[in-house]
Amino acid sequence: MTQQTSKTSLIMSDEIVKCTRCRYKHRMSDRVNKYYPKTGFTVSVCPKCSGHSVYKFGVQAPGLNVSEKTMPSKAEFDEIKKRLSNVCGEGVYLLIDGYYIAANVIQLGMQLKIAVYVNGYMKGIWNWNGRANKLDEMSEISRRFYCLSVRNLYNAKEMKLWEKIYGSKAKAKANGIYEQYYSVALYFSSATAFINHIKKNNDEIRLLSADEYHAAALTDFIGVQTPGLNEVTQEVEHAA
Repeated sequence: MTQQTSKTSLIMSDEIVKCTRCRYKHRMSDRVNKYYPKTGFTVSVCPKCSGHSVYKFGVQAPGLNVSEKTMPSKAEFDEIKKRLSNVCGEGVYLLIDGYYIAANVIQLGMQLKIAVYVNGYMKGIWNWNGRANKLDEMSEISRRFYCLSVRNLYNAKEMKLWEKIYGSKAKAKANGIYEQYYSVALYFSSATAFINHIKKNNDEIRLLSADEYHAAALTDFIGVQTPGLNEVTQEVEHAA
């Protein structure tokens, strides 16, 4: 069967791209061609994780550090924090690693939370939870844009009881008594927590105006129903 070339191989070889899975920045010429006999396709994959999809960044300038992050200025981060610290605030619009983000303060019960929409949506499938050995099953969007928390499966008193039952800490550990449980929440409790999370888990962040965001909604993610930034009622869409 004749081998066919994937779409990503059409990007110029000296261009810098970023893997959408592991976020590794590299040149297209550094990617590995992986052949799939069942389909007859040769796919250009990430040299680090074998991911297929990439973000395009342009031709590498001499001496440019491919791991360098592009972040808003301190004044812009202060503005983001200010907008997300007031329930009557206008909220913020961001372009983060190719994703359009809308964030605003809402009231849930008697608490104020920061709701985050990715390309206009907040989906139930992003509300992930599982043990440490299942972290690779967490979606890319959950990892990048939502609040990850961790707790022990058992409290200290319960751990002591299990240690007595198994006879030693080593046996208790072997049976998963000290394992931790991770969960992703679709809301942040503070502006600082939101800002710290997106800075840690993303490389390119740009503050957008409302006009820029809504223009993108018509061109870059057509058909997305973007919730109003001052709406209190929130609906979580569960993907099929």
